[in-house]
Amino acid sequence: MAAGHERWKYVFRVLARVMNTFFTPIVLVLDDLQWADASSLEVIDLLISDMGNVNALMIIGCYRSNEVGPTHALSSTKLDLSSRQERCNFSITNIRLESIRPSEA
Repeated sequence: MAAGHERWKYVFRVLARVMNTFFTPIVLVLDDLQWADASSLEVIDLLISDMGNVNALMIIGCYRSNEVGPTHALSSTKLDLSSRQERCNFSITNIRLESIRPSEA
């Protein structure tokens, strides 16, 4: 099982690099990350921290902060990624949006 999982990660990393060679920059917008499972968050981590991908890649992750507490998998993934920003040469920007009133829509 572990070997298959590692192969999957390798194939996904190579696919992302190939796509990024032909289509650059790539912007991925991922919505509703409050429902992401551990495997999905691992793929996001893999893409963000892939130092072998020299082309521009931006990932925009959206989630409902009221559904993500400190013990949520997304919280721990964000903390882990934040601790590796400088070492892996990427940056994370947090933008908090308040609720939009109907008159503002």
